[in-house]
Amino acid sequence: MSLRCISILVFISVTFHGYAQLVTKKDYTAAFALQAGAESGILMTSKISKFSITPSAGLKMTFPFSRKWFMGSEINYSQLKTVNKHSNSGTEYRLKLDLEQITIPVYAKYMLNSNRGMFLFGGYVSYLLSDNHSYCVNGESLSPEVSPVSPKNGIKKWDYGFTLGYEQLFTRHLALSFKINCGVQSLADLPDDKKCIPLKASLTLSYDLFRIGDCGCH
Repeated sequence: MSLRCISILVFISVTFHGYAQLVTKKDYTAAFALQAGAESGILMTSKISKFSITPSAGLKMTFPFSRKWFMGSEINYSQLKTVNKHSNSGTEYRLKLDLEQITIPVYAKYMLNSNRGMFLFGGYVSYLLSDNHSYCVNGESLSPEVSPVSPKNGIKKWDYGFTLGYEQLFTRHLALSFKINCGVQSLADLPDDKKCIPLKASLTLSYDLFRIGDCGCH
């Protein structure tokens, strides 16, 4: 075998070995970050009359498997403020929601070749902390005794669904995330089998407070 062929093989071997290290080596074992931002939500199955932008904040945790794959989870304070309308046989219904929730998404993250951007996908579950809502028929509020979202048949305590998003790293510790949570169940049992399935979008900035097993790699 000629010297040129040997040199080429050595170059390919070293290059492949370096690439494999880049893909599989982990910089840390776990990272814990504080995050804050804003979010907005709607009900997908009704006409949107009003929606609001509300603050959100929480704790974010990241667990890398390699340089490409990560597992993430969050514990966030979240709100859903929206007014939705629907009509049936000339009767107009209006549902106004002002909910406070604890939302816990769990997702996988995949690092793009830029080593700055990551796609994320997974699911979430939310628990209802407080419920302030009203239900109107033709502009008149129904009393709790006859409202379909009465305390007995009210807003469900638990909500769950899918999570999709994108995360952009600015530094090793600072990241901006955009996420969409899409529910799979109705938050309440409304007349005429009308569904109120939530869709929420959030934009949050997070900063790693500390990392376990941080090697200081860049």
